[in-house]
Amino acid sequence: MPGASLRQLPATIKRLVGRIWRREARPAREHAHPPALCYNGWRGEREGQPGDQFAMTILRALAHLIAACLIAVLLAWPPGPAAADETDFQRIISEQIAAFQADDGAKAFSFAAPVIRQKFAAPDIFMQMVKTGYAPVYRPRSYAFGAVTKELNGRPTQRVRIIDEQGQMWTALYAFEQQPDGSWLIAGVVLVREPGGEV
Repeated sequence: MPGASLRQLPATIKRLVGRIWRREARPAREHAHPPALCYNGWRGEREGQPGDQFAMTILRALAHLIAACLIAVLLAWPPGPAAADETDFQRIISEQIAAFQADDGAKAFSFAAPVIRQKFAAPDIFMQMVKTGYAPVYRPRSYAFGAVTKELNGRPTQRVRIIDEQGQMWTALYAFEQQPDGSWLIAGVVLVREPGGEV
């Protein structure tokens, strides 16, 4: 009878919904646990199943991310000075020291970067500053070149070991600045007295 059929309809719908729910929920229950990590890679519940595909996707994404980070670091990392630049640093320092020893202020001043020339407007002012504040550089007994670093504000920095006229040892840090034409000039010098370094 139609009335009986209508009364049975809710129960029929419940059975159908229950079957659909069980069929759709079965994969979810099978995938409820994360794939296990084994020595030969990620593996799902069966070879070739979504667990493997998902793990491979994650690994590829991580590999791309790591590669992108390495490229970014390499591009951002400032290149070190070339061997030719180090030769220029040592030549410039040697020629400036020779100019100091000859009291040739104009030549000594010519090796100074624009920032130094602006601070000390004339060679005689520059020479007076060197005599009073940088005597080991002005009149060294001897000197020897060390490594090139970037310890002074990230600039190429030539380390020089100096022995002054009294036999005291110093480390002079010469910071260099590259000019638009590609040449190098001295942008600053820091003197560090070596403790107990008398010779």
